[in-house]
Amino acid sequence: MEESRILTERATITRLVAYIKDMSHQERRDLLNYIESKGMMREKRKYPRQECDLSVSFDAYDQSFDGVISNISVEGAFIETDKRFEIGEPIKMTFTLPSESYPLIASGWVARKTKTGLGVKFDTSDYETEFISSLLLLNSKQYFMAFKKEEDQDESESESEQ
Repeated sequence: MEESRILTERATITRLVAYIKDMSHQERRDLLNYIESKGMMREKRKYPRQECDLSVSFDAYDQSFDGVISNISVEGAFIETDKRFEIGEPIKMTFTLPSESYPLIASGWVARKTKTGLGVKFDTSDYETEFISSLLLLNSKQYFMAFKKEEDQDESESESEQ
């Protein structure tokens, strides 16, 4: 009986993966938003990530680099970059949150690296990082709703052009 259930689960997962692979990027995002809105997924992190698209300048190895923060939370951010760093490498980032008029500076270190970029954990002993964390924790929806509306508008304009 248990073996039958496992086979059925595997078949279901295989079919779901096949359906998702055939979806457009927008359909995948819509599905994910639907699943999250129904409470079907639980965030494992203490502080949930906010998806974003923020330009960032960051310093490491006594050099400056540019990248894009694709998600951010109270504890850290993911920077899309083709530059390679070692885990534990200290990084200083400068970026501007939506609806803020001045750049913020945050210190951190590389906690994770992937083919597309690096996960940076904020150094919570840094005053500026604590300030960023407070902004995100207290006002995360306000800061990213304006960006989300612009992004959705850009996508709908792009789809109507096709």
